[in-house]
Amino acid sequence: MVILNNGIISTDVFSKPTDGHLYLLPSSSHPKHQVKSIPYSIALRLKRICSTPELLAKRVIEFKHYLIARGYDPQLVEEQFEKANKLPRSALLNPAKKSNSNRKYPLVLDFNPALPNANSIIRKHMHILHSSPRMTNLFPENSFFTAYRKCKSLKDLLRKSKSPYRTRTGDTVGCFKCERRRCDLCTNFLLQSSNFSSCATKKTYPIKSYVSCTSACIIYVATCFKCNLQYVGSTSTEFKVRFRNHKSDLLNNRGRCELAVHYNSSPHQLSDIKFIIIEQTYSKSNNDTALTKREGFWLAQLNTLFPLGLNKRKEFNSSKRISYLR
Repeated sequence: MVILNNGIISTDVFSKPTDGHLYLLPSSSHPKHQVKSIPYSIALRLKRICSTPELLAKRVIEFKHYLIARGYDPQLVEEQFEKANKLPRSALLNPAKKSNSNRKYPLVLDFNPALPNANSIIRKHMHILHSSPRMTNLFPENSFFTAYRKCKSLKDLLRKSKSPYRTRTGDTVGCFKCERRRCDLCTNFLLQSSNFSSCATKKTYPIKSYVSCTSACIIYVATCFKCNLQYVGSTSTEFKVRFRNHKSDLLNNRGRCELAVHYNSSPHQLSDIKFIIIEQTYSKSNNDTALTKREGFWLAQLNTLFPLGLNKRKEFNSSKRISYLR
């Protein structure tokens, strides 16, 4: 953060009000030197950024409190901050020059608290590598250091990284919600049921397959419960993708389909519109043609042509469409 005060520019550390300062817990299964280095690295950052002693003293008190609140030993925090305070700020502002002659090579291991000291083992047996003059030139003394990566936890060993949200059995049919908490469609707009009804004819029909928001090549019905009118549609993509297009049309008053035209023709709320998937096609030859035929079938069955429904004949003038009225 840059501050201009009486014509003098100074810099300070900025933290968002929502920042929880959730530093690595000291009790975590990480190498101890990594845990100890966190207070030291924070102290270096504060000294590098805070341009005045007053700002630095204020931030040091704040960040010491954050670290102690996370469970860090107060004595360790004090020692690491004091160690960083001994370094001149000018040295921290100048980046260190890298030298190829001091190049180091990491020995990457899976971390485990029971591991022996790998660095001491390397130093003990380095003479074996140096028995070759060529290896001596490539890897001089102190050219190796150990680096640790996270080992597999019980979570990694006992479960897959991605598991299905619902176990599907052979006799499970109907329109189901995916149970993802962040799925807007299933949370607010999708009806979960094993059957559906026509608002015009009052007839009820069963859903004969298992469908959800991730199903593709489907026929769906959108119902305006405020006006008791229905719209029949189809999509070859996943239904959640088609729903996002519908929602965008509704909110932005795009007249690309009769559902959006109806929604914006009079005061409506999004909660007035609900969707349900009624059928999934399985034709492997020409799926677009199969979808179109089934869409026309359900449009006639549910009687959703205007004025009894929201579908209009002009939507199907394309050569890929069929006539829904005989």
